[in-house]
Amino acid sequence: MPGLSTRSKEKAPCFHRLGQPPAHPNCSSLAEGLSEEVITGLSRFSYLRVIARGSTAKYSSESGDVRAIGKELGARYVMEGSLRQAGSRLRLAVQLVDAVSGTHLWAETYERAFTLESVFEVLDDLVPRIVSTIADQFGVLPRSMSEVLRSKSDDAVTPHEAVLRTFSYFSHIVPEEHAVVRRILERAVREVPDHADSWAMLSMVYRGEFAQGFNAGPKPLDRALTAAQRAVDLAPMHALGHYALATVHFFRKEMIPFRVEAERALKLNPLDASVKAYLGLLIASSGEWD
Repeated sequence: MPGLSTRSKEKAPCFHRLGQPPAHPNCSSLAEGLSEEVITGLSRFSYLRVIARGSTAKYSSESGDVRAIGKELGARYVMEGSLRQAGSRLRLAVQLVDAVSGTHLWAETYERAFTLESVFEVLDDLVPRIVSTIADQFGVLPRSMSEVLRSKSDDAVTPHEAVLRTFSYFSHIVPEEHAVVRRILERAVREVPDHADSWAMLSMVYRGEFAQGFNAGPKPLDRALTAAQRAVDLAPMHALGHYALATVHFFRKEMIPFRVEAERALKLNPLDASVKAYLGLLIASSGEWD
């Protein structure tokens, strides 16, 4: 799916193909809008490598083999969808496919009332649901990518893969997994010290030493703060670093900078449902229920 103007040298995890737009002009407008906004939404997740739209446009009206398309583009995952309209009812079918095995990782059908005047309302409803389901830290893509990397040797993991590998820790919050991802991330930032997302993830893992008490070393919140600040300095437009920094400020009881960084993270990526949920939990824990 488009989202980055150029492709990473690493294998891009995802591209999007929305099936051939229907002849009805209302449906065609919505198909175009869905494609563009889902592309933009996925691109807000800095740990995803998304194929540029110019590279995928020729597939929008084809029903070719997903594995062949993925191989041609260098994409491990392919998202595709189709729109059907019957009167004032619209049905959108979306699926995410592993382009290596050809297996479906996720599929969903959405049915909505639709008129030309309701295009923006439909987009505002559907796009966040699709993007967060696919891309946030508990989403289909991070889960799939992290599980694939669990079988890879720690020493062979690249910095970008180290970030993806760390998502498994959020699903397996145990001391053993914490120790593994901390070791992988510390090696990543030593080898590539300007990789912002590795610093952001390392900050969250250091925070785990304090919050969960796992494999605790000296001054975990100080180390977490340094790592998160490094992430923000390197990539101020990445929401992940600001999110990590916000959570460190919370556990250090620094509520004003916590709110500043939390708001910044949400502004940079308003479609990250897992971040919204966790920040909301922290804000409620501070007593600000409203």
